[in-house]
Amino acid sequence: MADLFKLEIFIPRSHFENLREVLRSSGAGHLGNYDRCLSWSTVSGCWRPLNGSSPYNGTEGVLCEAEEYKVEVCCLGENLRNTVSAIRSVHPYEEPVINIIALTSLEKPPELTLELLPMLFSVCKLAEKGEADLSGLDLSESYTFLSRTEDECSLVCPAEKAPAGCIARSDGWNCLKVRGPLDFSLTGVLAGITSVLAGARIPVFAVSTFNTDYILVRKENTDSAAAVLEKAGYTITGSRRGDEQEPLL
Repeated sequence: MADLFKLEIFIPRSHFENLREVLRSSGAGHLGNYDRCLSWSTVSGCWRPLNGSSPYNGTEGVLCEAEEYKVEVCCLGENLRNTVSAIRSVHPYEEPVINIIALTSLEKPPELTLELLPMLFSVCKLAEKGEADLSGLDLSESYTFLSRTEDECSLVCPAEKAPAGCIARSDGWNCLKVRGPLDFSLTGVLAGITSVLAGARIPVFAVSTFNTDYILVRKENTDSAAAVLEKAGYTITGSRRGDEQEPLL
């Protein structure tokens, strides 16, 4: 999810000042050291109210045309839901037209290095509900991630350390470790990586710890994942197919 959005709102000129006020109070239009930033222009639109509609302007079954304002304003993702609700509260249309467009930041992202760990991983389900038998599990082993919820107990670990008797198990994962530790004030670290991989249609499995993030990809997708991440500006360490070193896969 992007951190910044542009809203395009189509509204009668008579309701523009009310809209402007709720945009201000909801925090929309705040850019750096400036606030109340928005633009508006007059546009022409058409619509045809259908059976059962309650149009603010127009007649059921008749194609209508009118001038209105197109208002454009930026909004932070954290304010998006409240801003849209505020717009709807003052908008006279039965079906307000509010276009929400995710914006791509041109700010330089933090320089991140991802290390390809030299082993394959397994993702295991140890139990559905209730207690899992962990007696044979060595939790002191590096890169062992155990999670328990009211619905399941799951384990991510090096494949050779995966316990017998799992309810379900998925093998063949490589792991990219984000070099940390990462400060909790950083935003979008994991989202930035997964969005790059999603754009290349590469599925992932992610695990986060206090210090950093781990992104697991299928071993057959590892070379492609490394290539698209490097193209996006990430540094990848560790050997893989195509490197001069002996591949670790």
